[in-house]
Formats: sequence, C-alpha cells, structure tokens
Amino acid sequence: MVEPCGNNLLGVAFAFLLKVSDTAKTDRNETGQMTETKSTISRAVAAIVASRGMTLAYLCFVFLIGVLQSREAEDTGFSLETGLTIGEAFAEAGLLYVYCLFLLGIERTSAETRKSVWQFTARYVLLIFMPFYLISFAAVFGVIYAMSSLLTPLEGTLVLLLPIMVTSYLLLLLGFGTALPSKLVGTQAGISEALRRGWRQFRYQFPRLLVGVVALNLLAVAVQFLAEGFAINPAPVSSEDGFDLPGSLIHLGVRCIDMLALAVLSVVVCEAYLRDLRAQGELISKDVEVFS
Repeated sequence: MVEPCGNNLLGVAFAFLLKVSDTAKTDRNETGQMTETKSTISRAVAAIVASRGMTLAYLCFVFLIGVLQSREAEDTGFSLETGLTIGEAFAEAGLLYVYCLFLLGIERTSAETRKSVWQFTARYVLLIFMPFYLISFAAVFGVIYAMSSLLTPLEGTLVLLLPIMVTSYLLLLLGFGTALPSKLVGTQAGISEALRRGWRQFRYQFPRLLVGVVALNLLAVAVQFLAEGFAINPAPVSSEDGFDLPGSLIHLGVRCIDMLALAVLSVVVCEAYLRDLRAQGELISKDVEVFS
C-alpha cells in the first residue's frame, strides 16, 4: 500500500533529524547537570525529535492560525503579521513544556506533571509573551507617532523598532526564562528567585539567547521580508488566488524556524536552571532522580 506523499516527506524529515540527533541525547552527570559535550543546537534537535508528535501538532496549529490571519487581512485589511496571538502563545507554551520535560528527564505521564502544565503555560504567557506583546505594541505606536510628528518617512520605523523589541525580549527571557523549568521541578520555583537566578546565570544565558533564540527569530522575520521583496506573499492564502502554494511553503518554513528557536530556548533555560541549582548545592540525591 502506497502511503500519502505528505506522510513520506514528514517521515524522511524526521528520519534526517533523528540521524542528526542520535548522538545528541542530553547527557547528565551524577549531579544531574546536562553536560556541555553536546551543542545547544544538537540538544534542541534531540528535543524536537523526541517530541515530534507535539512538534507536528504545533506546526499544524500555527499554520491554521496563519490561514485565519490571511483571511482576516483579506477581509479587514489588518493582520497580526508577527503571529503574536493568544492562541499561538498557548501553542508555544505547550511546545516549550514538552521540550523542557524531555530535557529535564521528567515523565510526561505523571500526575504532578499534568497538574503543572497550566501553571507553566500561565508563566510563559504572563511573564514573557504578553509583556513582550504589549511592549512591542506600545513601541510601534510610539515610534509611528513620533516619526509622523517629525514629518519623517515611516519606512525607517523598523530600524528604531528592532533594538527596542530585541532588548525587551532578551530582558524578559533573561529575567523569567528559568521560571519555566523551575515550575516543573519545584525547587527554587519562585518568580523572585528566577530573577536572581537570571542575574547569576547572565554570562551563560545572554550569548546563547542572543545568538540562538533572537537570531533565529530575526531570521524568520528576514525570510518574510525577503519573500515580499520577490513579490511573494508569505501567507497561506492570498486575496487574488485563494490558497497560495509558494506563500504556504514560506509560511511553514518561518514556523519551522520559530519552532527551532523555541527548542533552543528550552535548552538554554533548562541548562541555566540546572547550572544554578548545582552551584547553589540544591541538586541533592533525591532531586538527581528527576534528571536521570
């Protein structure tokens, strides 16, 4: 029996990722710390492969969101092109959740783990996603208002907005990123502790968040701008032709980049959290079982 072409392509893609990550399993030493023998990207790929069911569900969901946003733009002339919607926030939180579970070695089926999913999601949405969305929203209108008052062309707004958005996103991740894995483990799980931990682990987190997570997000934005430069609408649906295959492929590619950025983020915050616990002497024998 011949399988559908889409299933074959997905199977080939995950088989390739599996080959890339077969030696990228997250190593943990006797203290429970993820070792540095594997790169951040290889561990991110390992998390993606191990959670491929959730990864596929995420990609399907955000693709559907893209279709709905395209229809919204067609009907009303307004669209959240960055994809920052509440639905996507929950999808991102769910993906981060399963990646962190894998990286921390926590069983997804345990009762305590199932109870923590909503608390984990609330932390991501309220501490990282929504503040960044509100800051970006305020920055857009503030910059546009300032430039229009100065009679300055609005084409240069992106130059002013990027530093604001990158800085705010980095600060939110540095301050609250480790609050996500801490909620799953339960050790030093307070928000104030996450802020202090973010400062202590600044030297570890900052370059990896900047070169990994932020750079991937900027790459996703660049791909969309590049597509528009070639007169390709990076959306699944166009007002002229309905379903747009080139736009759909570009949109899916952008979502894959976003997904990789989330995987890298999960690696960085989990590793920073475990590093700090180890430095504080909090990884006692009973806790090591969680990470084994």
